[in-house]
Amino acid sequence: MKPGLDLPPDPLLDEEIRSELARDLIEQGRVSLPIVLVLLLVMARMLGQALFANRTALIWYASLLVVLVLRWGHAQLALHGPGPLTSPRVRMWSFACGALLMGLGLAVVSVLVYPALSPVQIVLLALVHLAVLSVGILAMASSPTAFLAFMLPILGALTYLLAWDRGHWGAWNLLLLVASFTSGLGFLILRQFRLRREALALSLQNSRAALQDSLTTLRNRRFLQAFMETEASQILRDTEGGALALLMIDLDQFKTVNDTLGHAAGDAVLSHCAALLRDTARKSDVLARWGGEEFVVVARLQEGESIAPLADRFLQRLRAEPMRLADGRDLPQTCSIGYARYPFFPERPELLNWERVLALADTAMLRAKAAGRDRLAGAVAGDIRPASPAHVLERLRDLPKAERDGLLRITVGT
Repeated sequence: MKPGLDLPPDPLLDEEIRSELARDLIEQGRVSLPIVLVLLLVMARMLGQALFANRTALIWYASLLVVLVLRWGHAQLALHGPGPLTSPRVRMWSFACGALLMGLGLAVVSVLVYPALSPVQIVLLALVHLAVLSVGILAMASSPTAFLAFMLPILGALTYLLAWDRGHWGAWNLLLLVASFTSGLGFLILRQFRLRREALALSLQNSRAALQDSLTTLRNRRFLQAFMETEASQILRDTEGGALALLMIDLDQFKTVNDTLGHAAGDAVLSHCAALLRDTARKSDVLARWGGEEFVVVARLQEGESIAPLADRFLQRLRAEPMRLADGRDLPQTCSIGYARYPFFPERPELLNWERVLALADTAMLRAKAAGRDRLAGAVAGDIRPASPAHVLERLRDLPKAERDGLLRITVGT
């Protein structure tokens, strides 16, 4: 992607970019806070009696330090804390509000102490403002809005102090210096923001391509494996008995479609079925193409929720909506679904990992095909509980015997 090119509209990509920019903004803002604190202390030292003899200015200066502390706390919560501050939009706007308060505080302090300043102090105050604005390009490169909110009060105060100066030398020259410097910073920050956004877009698109099936645009096996490692760990730590439904969906007689109508028609069928499955899945469900004509759905189960009705929704949707061919004919396409619950043994979740449970769902799916296709089959735990993971794996080597012994059972629907 070349700099300056417009990105194609993509709401999901835009949200990921916004999230990364918000994190950059908060992290860079946190790094810049010690520098701003040093500059505020330098400003207090430079202003001297002009600040400490003016009670109102001193209160505003103390408020400025309080805002600085609050911004540091905001950065900590936004980066590490739960709750509404984890939203990218809230992060961006809350940071912009903090930047506005900082700029406003600096502007008010400058205006209040101005009458008591000497010409040298006015020059030094202008230089302090330039230094603060320089820090702003580091802290706010990810948000032109925040930089604008920070810059405008300071620029307004400098305009007031310098353009309407009463008798001090060099006022207009200083105003020109500050205005030119600020304009240059504004141009740099806008360019840096655009380049950063485009670099993020390219990086996220590359990452997404590695985790997305190019034909159906669903998540791929690589994504699902990484997702399940994290999700399974959370389930094992869940003390309230959380569970996942693992569904293995296989399109019926798909090879016949490829052999009779060609691979282009087969690809169209895969895309058609993927769209139906995506539309049927709940917002919280994870849908991926496992390989070939196989799809996997991972669904978080509510307490007491059964898997069969969930799986049946996918079955009925594919059964009800055939694909329309180019010549106007309808091509029916059904599927067989096998499902299993993870953890497979709720009282002993460590006995079977998620890959083994998905393999049981795959076995159930093959039973559904053997029973006539276009139906469900579920693998559920029996009454026997093995002593260890090695024991259960040994028992599962002979699946028919494991079923007879009561380790599990596979039920096939009609």
